[in-house]
Amino acid sequence: MTYLITQIILCLLAAFILGFIIGYFWSKARYERDEKDRNISKANLYSLEEEIQAYRIKVDSLTSDLEDCRKSLKATPVAAVVVPDVEEDERDDLKKIWGIGKVLEKRLNDMGIFRFSQIATMDDKDIDELSGKIGEFPGRIRRDGWVIGARDHFHKKYGKEIK
Repeated sequence: MTYLITQIILCLLAAFILGFIIGYFWSKARYERDEKDRNISKANLYSLEEEIQAYRIKVDSLTSDLEDCRKSLKATPVAAVVVPDVEEDERDDLKKIWGIGKVLEKRLNDMGIFRFSQIATMDDKDIDELSGKIGEFPGRIRRDGWVIGARDHFHKKYGKEIK
C-alpha cells in the first residue's frame, strides 16, 4: 500500500513539474508575442504622430491662408442691400406660387421681393442670382416654375399679362 501511495505521489510530482515547465515556456512565448505586438504598436504610433505633425503643418498653413482671406474681405467694402419699404397691403402672397412656403417667402421678403411682378419679370441672370442667395434650394426656381406661377397669379389678381 505504501508503494502505491509513493507511486501516486511521484506521478503527481512529475505532473506538477511537467505542468510548471510547460506553463513557463508557454508564458515566455506569450510574453515575447506581446512584446512583438507592443513594438509594432509603437512603430504605428510613431508613424501616426508623424502624420499628425504633417496635418498640423497643413492646418497651420490653411489657417494663415484663411486669415489672409479674412483680412482681404475686411478691406473690401461691401455695398449695403437696401430693402424698400412696402406696405402690407402692397405685398402679394408669394406662398400662392408653387414651391414657395412660409420660410422662402420670408427669405424673399428679406431680399426685397414682395410682388408677383418682381418674380414674373426675372430673366436667367436674376434667377441664377436669386437661386444662389436662397441657399439650400438650388435650382428650385426653375424646377418649380416660379416665373410662370408668378405670371399666372399676377394675371389672376390684376387682370394684366406680364411678358
